[in-house]
This record gives sequence, structure tokens and C-alpha cells, in this order.
Amino acid sequence: MKKILFVLSLALMSLVAQSQTKIGPKIYMYGVFNEKIGSDGPVAINFSGANEKLMLKIVDKFKDYGINAITYGALFIPGRTYSDTETLDIFKKKGIKEVINIYITDKNTSYTTHANSTLNGNTVNTTASNTQYQIKMGLKMDIHELKYSGQVSVSVVGEGSGNWGVLSSDFNVYYKVVCNILSALNKQNAFYKK
Repeated sequence: MKKILFVLSLALMSLVAQSQTKIGPKIYMYGVFNEKIGSDGPVAINFSGANEKLMLKIVDKFKDYGINAITYGALFIPGRTYSDTETLDIFKKKGIKEVINIYITDKNTSYTTHANSTLNGNTVNTTASNTQYQIKMGLKMDIHELKYSGQVSVSVVGEGSGNWGVLSSDFNVYYKVVCNILSALNKQNAFYKK
């Protein structure tokens, strides 16, 4: 019985290992592309954890790889709820065939305290402030191909951290992880080149 369980556990580990491909440092890809990213036209990028400035930088990074990317903010009015039918109609009108959703999967934050003291006669005045910075962050990028029923065909998971010794904002670490994921996908020849 133990031998059968051992063989079954080896088979299961083999299946799990085959479904995950390491495509870069701390970057793993799950699934198989039906077609290259951007092969059918514009790609809509959605990252609910990002402000508009970061979204525009991310879209520009996609464009660096030849992808005609557009933010959700350019397609949808913030705060308004859209039905599935309305959403698909907007995608159809704009020629969107792929949607990439970016999610935060892990976030480790730390704080540092800065203090400043001044002497004024016999009185010492001290002020202190806390600064939040990111130690490590994980992102997941799901790629939906709409002509294949909109299901996730590929999911890429990446992790990054702030530079050692430098306080890092959410913005900087998110952008760094997205850039690393895109670079790894480019090495996998995942982008459509005209």
C-alpha cells in the first residue's frame, strides 16, 4: 500500500511540475498560449491595484514590445458597473481580442522611523515620522483570449522586491515586477511581432 501511495505521489508531482514553467528569475508560467499576445489586435490591460500613472507606464512597456495595449480606464468609466454583455460590446467595438488582468498576490511591507532633534536653550524638540516601504511583492498576470471563450489561457506569476538599501514604493515594485514578467514573456517569444 505504501509503495502504491509513493508511486501515485510521484506521478502527481510530475503532473504539477509539467504544468509550471520557470521563464525567468522568480517568474513562472502556467498554461499554453493559443496565439501570441497581440496577434489579433489591441489588448486591454486591467490592474485594479494601480493608479492611472502606473497604468500608463505599464501600457507603454507593453508598447515597447510591439503590443497595441490600452488601459481599462480608456474603455470604461470608473465607478460605473457594466454587465457582461456591455463589457463584451465595448471590447467588440474597440477590436479588443485579449484582456490581461494583473493581480497582487503577495505584499510584504515594512516601516522605518526617521527622527530629528533640535536643541533650543534647555529644550530638546524631537520630531519623528514613519515611512512605509515594500520589501517583497508578488503579482499574477492572467491572459484571457476572448475568441477562446475568454477563459484564462496563460497565467504568469512573478515576484520582486525593492532594491537593497533603497526604500521602495508600491509603484516602483509593481512596475519592476511587471517589467520582469514582460521581459521573461518576450524571451519565450510570446508577443506578436509585425
